[in-house]
This record gives sequence, structure tokens and C-alpha cells, in this order.
Amino acid sequence: MADDADLTADRDEKEYTMRIAASRKPNGPAFTGGCHYCQEELTYPLRYCDAECRDAHSLELRLKKQGGVE
Repeated sequence: MADDADLTADRDEKEYTMRIAASRKPNGPAFTGGCHYCQEELTYPLRYCDAECRDAHSLELRLKKQGGVE
């Protein structure tokens, strides 16, 4: 039978695992099923079809933010 220390250690280990998983959530746009730049169909969890689309979309967003693109 587990004592209080064992139960606490088990709970702490589970919480640690959940916190690590939560900290690894991707930054950036959410998954939509298509490339955020060219709209090519993608499988989860991809958000861009390749690095070129990712970089082009990033540049476009930065320019919009600066007021350089309408």
C-alpha cells in the first residue's frame, strides 16, 4: 500500500509531465488544414507546406504590421 509520500511523488510526476507538454504548444498561427500562405492542403499539425511559404508569410505579416502592405 502506498503511503502519503508515494502518492505525492506520483501526483508531482504527473503534474510535471502535463506542465512540460503544455509548454511545448506551438507558437504562431493555429492549424487550419491548409498552408497559411498558399492554402495548399496539409495534415495535422503542419501550418505551412515548406520553409519558403513560412518565410514569405512571416515577411508579409511584418510588412502589414509596419504599414507597408495593404
